[in-house]
Parts: sequence; structure tokens; C-alpha cells
Amino acid sequence: MSAPERRYGPIDERIRHAAIARVRELSPSQMSRTAAAKRVAEDIGRHFNTVLLWVAAEDGRSPSRSVPRLEAVVEHLKRELACSQALNQELAQALTDQAGRA
Repeated sequence: MSAPERRYGPIDERIRHAAIARVRELSPSQMSRTAAAKRVAEDIGRHFNTVLLWVAAEDGRSPSRSVPRLEAVVEHLKRELACSQALNQELAQALTDQAGRA
């Protein structure tokens, strides 16, 4: 059984900015940033990670810091896949050649 799909509609920029401000008010003096985001997210009907991403973006921190690392992994896996495909073709050809000689 899969988790229910969540679909959030667009949110007004004023609400977004108010949510960011509220998270900043609550953290770190009253609670952690995550706890603050959870409380605010519950109030506005969004997932707390969304609110955390808004705050991070407002602070100039990009959530895509790992993109170059992931791109490097993807390139490595593409090379491995190409090698595996070439080996598979060679093996298939060898089997075909062997069956033709028999």
C-alpha cells in the first residue's frame, strides 16, 4: 500500500513570507528550526520540508548543493552502463558464433 499522494496548490507570496518570518521568530530561541517549520507548516497546510526550503532559499542557501555530486555519479553510472552494454553485445555475439559452429 503506497502513501497517499499530496497535491498542494499555489500559495500566496504573503503567506510564504509570513511563514518564513514565523519560523525565524520561533527558532532558535524557542525551538529548533525544524520544529518551528513543522508548527508553521501545520498551520498553513504544507509539508514542513517545503517551509524549510523556503527559509533556506530566503537565507541564500541553495538546496541544490549536492547537484554537482549527483551529476558526477550519474556520469559514472552512464559509463558503467555503456561498458556493460558493450560486454553484453560481445557475449551475445560469442554465443551466436558458437551456436553457428555447432
